[in-house]
Amino acid sequence: MTKAADHASPYRLRKQLPEPAGTPVRRLLRWALLMLPPIRRMHTERSRAILELDHERFNTGLRYLSDCGTAADQARVLALFRLFSPLAVSVLMTRIGHRGDGGYVMADCFASVHAAFSFGIADETSWDEAVARRGIPVYQYDGTIDRPPVKDPRFTFHKKMIGPQQDASTESIASVLATHGAPGNGNILKLDIEGTEWEIFDTVSSDDLRRFSQIVCEFHGFQHIDDPAWYSRALRGMIKLRSLFEVVHVHANNGGHLAIFANVPFPIVLEVTFLSKSGYSFGRIDKTFPTPLDAPSSPHFADIFLGSFQF
Repeated sequence: MTKAADHASPYRLRKQLPEPAGTPVRRLLRWALLMLPPIRRMHTERSRAILELDHERFNTGLRYLSDCGTAADQARVLALFRLFSPLAVSVLMTRIGHRGDGGYVMADCFASVHAAFSFGIADETSWDEAVARRGIPVYQYDGTIDRPPVKDPRFTFHKKMIGPQQDASTESIASVLATHGAPGNGNILKLDIEGTEWEIFDTVSSDDLRRFSQIVCEFHGFQHIDDPAWYSRALRGMIKLRSLFEVVHVHANNGGHLAIFANVPFPIVLEVTFLSKSGYSFGRIDKTFPTPLDAPSSPHFADIFLGSFQF
């Protein structure tokens, strides 16, 4: 999703035909030609080839640690990766949003939810719409667009970024909760903010995190795991999250590859659902990911198999 940077947009097939140049008559003739099945098929195949090249260009520039790493290196990455291992939970799961990028699998327990926060929306609001249909107001934050692509009376849009601290152009979790937050833990949160999530979880207070019953987040940037500053920030944020929540679902965004870090496979972009530890029973998981509720983020590539995702 396009917020700070858009990792997904290069992989979306260009569904609209290009705007022809020239006079109205020439444009009309070109449109007519493009509507012929053989021409349209060629256009679709060309678009898919461009899509695949963009996908490879994005991923082959990443640094993979596939053929190096000592036992100490492996222990270091596993210390972080174990914090993403999911547990089974005593409630049903459901998909919120469409079957593709922007939809997420969550625990189906929204009866006590009175406010939802959507950080980073770009042109994708299917999660927001699904939550709004449950009668929950949705507070949207995205500084890269002027307005949400879809209007809904339950949407309140703010053209602001989300960061670790509040300033003229940025809000923090603390500031949005102070403005719109429901009492207690009657709030849910969705984040897709292209890497800023690590700073946010590193700096947010545990008291503010307790205000959420569920959090879904797309985590980015695992290719930076050999950077000591990045690793320390990620580890601190995840330890804080796991002190209050359990991971109940994971899904790899197939816009990025499954990488190998110190001989440990892990996706570079991972969608994670956190559920508050309060009020639920958790146990050892006996399913593999992706589940039937999941769908590839990019429909043009196979989903990434994660197995039980236990480390």
